[in-house]
Amino acid sequence: MGKGELNKKPDGRLFFSKSIGKTGAGDIHLHLVVKGDRNNLISLRLRDYLLKHPEDVRYYNKKKRELASLTNNDRGEYVVRKTDVMNTLMKKVNQAS
Repeated sequence: MGKGELNKKPDGRLFFSKSIGKTGAGDIHLHLVVKGDRNNLISLRLRDYLLKHPEDVRYYNKKKRELASLTNNDRGEYVVRKTDVMNTLMKKVNQAS
């Protein structure tokens, strides 16, 4: 296995990633946040929403696969293009609250 990366985000989150392949099976993404942090609460709200809405889990997974292919597994470009997908899902999360 290759070496992993630890990135500190400007908002204080820590993100660890390790890949066996570029973005294939075996990829690991671990996000660490401060308890009570706003970003953590948003992530938990999204998680809770997706647990109750399997159709949106399918949408999210489909879009992630499409974007990975479209961006040729370029992680930076993938993250930029995924913004619209996340905004769409977060609108639904906020409406459901």
